[in-house]
Amino acid sequence: MRDASTDAAPVDAASDAARFDGSLDARVPDAEVTDPDCITTPDAITVALYTFDSDPPTSVRNDGPGGGSGSIIGTIPHVAGRCGQAIHFGTTDPTPFVGIPDSPSWDLPVGSLDFWVRVPAALGAVGILSRDALGNVESGHLTVYLGETGHLVVRMQSDTDDNAVFRCSDAPVPVDTWVRVGINFGAPGVELWVDGALSSRVADVPLDSSRGISVAFCANNAPIGIDGNGEPWLLGGSADTSPVGATSPVLPFADGEIDQLRISSGRRDYSAP
Repeated sequence: MRDASTDAAPVDAASDAARFDGSLDARVPDAEVTDPDCITTPDAITVALYTFDSDPPTSVRNDGPGGGSGSIIGTIPHVAGRCGQAIHFGTTDPTPFVGIPDSPSWDLPVGSLDFWVRVPAALGAVGILSRDALGNVESGHLTVYLGETGHLVVRMQSDTDDNAVFRCSDAPVPVDTWVRVGINFGAPGVELWVDGALSSRVADVPLDSSRGISVAFCANNAPIGIDGNGEPWLLGGSADTSPVGATSPVLPFADGEIDQLRISSGRRDYSAP
């Protein structure tokens, strides 16, 4: 997958991949071949990069220049992922999740985030990752859900409910398969990319009827960034009912997995190479 600023030439193609051009001289030993879809080093617009490949037992390490490390709450084992190691959210009590504290690095009016995700089965409504809280006091709230029908849903919110944005995948996410998710935010609008394809769905998606959130209005869009949001990141659930400044997960991502989370200060081209 090509990851590059939409306004410029690719910024990380050389560092993210060792490519074979067909000549014998270009071959490298098998142990050194790098998957072009996996990130090896931060590029110029990377703010934070969580590869989950060399984490201590109780935290996740940030290999980027901004943000910080996250704390593991509960039991979250590292397992074989799409690119090295991934984090696995089980079904233990208390609900396992990762919390990453707020940082000035996250004050991004324009930017992107991308990650690999594996959905183990048809789960119904779950949260995958979130930087959110109850109410609309702050602008820039963001949550990535799996809706009741298996569609990916990105919800972003300004400080007025009238400007809530939903972007939804064109089809349900395949189960037990690693899927690449890319999200651009800020001007000119929010985008959701799934496995190299830009989602264009406008039909509503059932989101979470158990909490009275009946549908995601997938046709809504606006140039919302994540600046103005003082919430921590939560991986492995949704924080959309958390008190401001806290992480109280709901809709846990039971037995789901996340690999290679990257947050960037610019929009990226997530189209397939």
